Amino acid sequence: MRSIDVLTGDGRIVTCTPDNEHRDLFLGLPNSYGTLGYVMRATIATLPVKRFVHIVHTRYDDRATCFARLAEACADPRVDFVDGVVSPPTSTT
Repeated sequence: MRSIDVLTGDGRIVTCTPDNEHRDLFLGLPNSYGTLGYVMRATIATLPVKRFVHIVHTRYDDRATCFARLAEACADPRVDFVDGVVSPPTSTT
């Protein structure tokens, strides 16, 4: 993220960057679910990606095995990105 134009609660639109006077809003806005303002425009930098993505869903019943496999995936030079979801024990997902 390079900059974000944010509509604030008082009706102003401010441009936030990592190094201007609205730095705190720039850093706080992600995952604020709109409580800090509404994004009107975002300037972002993108990275080249491969044409296809391989998705694997694996369920683990214990943390030790899960984190061991996660460490292996992160150390694999063929893997560009690792994502995970933690569900409660009663979840079927």
